[in-house]
Amino acid sequence: MPSQPPDTPHGSSLASSQDAELPTRRVNRSCLECTRRKVKCDGRLPCASCVYYRSPDACAYRQRLKRNAVSRSTFDKASEQLRTQSEILDTLFPGIPLSDLKGKGALELLNLLPSTTNPNALAFIHSSRRDSLRISLNQGGAGPEDIVPHQADADDSAAVSENGEPPVVRRWDETHQEPCSVASDDVNAFGLTTDSQIRSYLGMTSMSAIIRGIFRLCPAAKEHTVRCSKAWAAIPSQPLPPVSYLERDRLKEQRCIDFFFDSVHSITPLLDEEDFRRDYLSGARQDASWKGLLNMVFVMGSIASGSDSLHEYYYHQARSFVNLDSLGAGNLDSLHALCLLGGYYLHYRNSPNMAYSVLGAAHRIAIALGLHREPRQKSTGDDPETEAIHQKHIQTRRRTWWSLFCLDTWGAMTHGRPTCGRWDSTTMDTQFPTASSPQDHAIISLQASSSFCLICDRMQQRFARSGRLSLEEVISFDQELVQWYESLPPSITEPSSSRQGFQIAREFMRTRYLNARMLLTRSSFLYVAHGHRKNITELPRNHRSSWTHAAR
Repeated sequence: MPSQPPDTPHGSSLASSQDAELPTRRVNRSCLECTRRKVKCDGRLPCASCVYYRSPDACAYRQRLKRNAVSRSTFDKASEQLRTQSEILDTLFPGIPLSDLKGKGALELLNLLPSTTNPNALAFIHSSRRDSLRISLNQGGAGPEDIVPHQADADDSAAVSENGEPPVVRRWDETHQEPCSVASDDVNAFGLTTDSQIRSYLGMTSMSAIIRGIFRLCPAAKEHTVRCSKAWAAIPSQPLPPVSYLERDRLKEQRCIDFFFDSVHSITPLLDEEDFRRDYLSGARQDASWKGLLNMVFVMGSIASGSDSLHEYYYHQARSFVNLDSLGAGNLDSLHALCLLGGYYLHYRNSPNMAYSVLGAAHRIAIALGLHREPRQKSTGDDPETEAIHQKHIQTRRRTWWSLFCLDTWGAMTHGRPTCGRWDSTTMDTQFPTASSPQDHAIISLQASSSFCLICDRMQQRFARSGRLSLEEVISFDQELVQWYESLPPSITEPSSSRQGFQIAREFMRTRYLNARMLLTRSSFLYVAHGHRKNITELPRNHRSSWTHAAR
């Protein structure tokens, strides 16, 4: 055991010089070194023993920890709060242990709520919670050239992995549903406040994104919508009567064919009207491809005629022929039936995802048939009749390809999905169909629609990419659209110059044009709505003019 250092005058004077360095509070009786040596410590810093052993830097004291005694009232309050929280968790998640809830995100916890919960209230919670999770108003790096918030801000229906949220399995069921039984679809967001199921990825161009922007600016609008949805939910649905067998009515079928060629055919002239009517009147064809196409023409013609239920009967008939087997039938009739089904009718039934899948299959069939390339075999031209048949065949292929291209572009424009190689100029060279005369309005309309859809195809591919659209990109796309519209012939842009049967196609084209421009400016609306700009007037003048012109 080390001896205690002598009390020398030198030691006393050194200790006296350290009086000013004593801590203000008694920390411990002995320093760490004196405790280790088991010698007496005078409590100074450094103490005399550490100075004697020439280790003043090692002199240190352990701080005494103050004991915080919990009062009885504080303990009772904490216990009561814990008991209340446990009761709430048991009410929300009955039978689920706390360990299973730990680590889950907000949306995952919402999905664990029991099905007995009020669906309208649950949808409201889903909507509100997704708003708070997916909005980030203070993201850095937004320069003055950026006019669109990041997709995590502007897109309320983006893929979970892109938003960094807990994974949720996206699913939908659009099989055998009645058109009036589900007032909701992915494109128009009819069921925004009542549909709690995450259906599919839409992207920044979806209607739900702009409607939620309105809800953020005007919370009263959201409350009003929720109240209305509750009132609608209380009204019992009136399902359509089951489809009964109808005797074949040639007069009714002829009427449907007439309506089809007067309305649908003027927008996308898929079929050769003369050949179709001749095959129908002859009644010689009984193959599945022809019957599938014929019934789809009846379906679209009955809708154009204004009938509310006749299309159900014809669609039931068409389903017998337009099925998986039709994907193995490589011919134009099966392809035309799929185009009418996925391009028009399934959207009418509020089944956009099914329509998207059907048109994807139709696109593959068209490529397998070689419609994406111009025929390499040239006609000799010796026989005028043979030459006419050859040219007619070429025009049918062109009409089919570009009609399918337009239908796929129109249907997927607001889905926020990549184009998946819908058009590749390096591998596809199909030319536009040629109008037989200046009065061939259907072909002239298809030519204009094809040029328009080539622009929209690039827009859609840009919408599907992550990141913000720059101001230059928006203005460039908008200028292309304006130049396209200004280059159209008067027969398309002027109502007085178009014939009676072409008015539907003309208005359809004009609506698509304005809708495409609004898709570009919609991102700017969202940018302002999210507070990145305090006022619309802060945007460039030419961009504001595009807003006002498209809104008119």
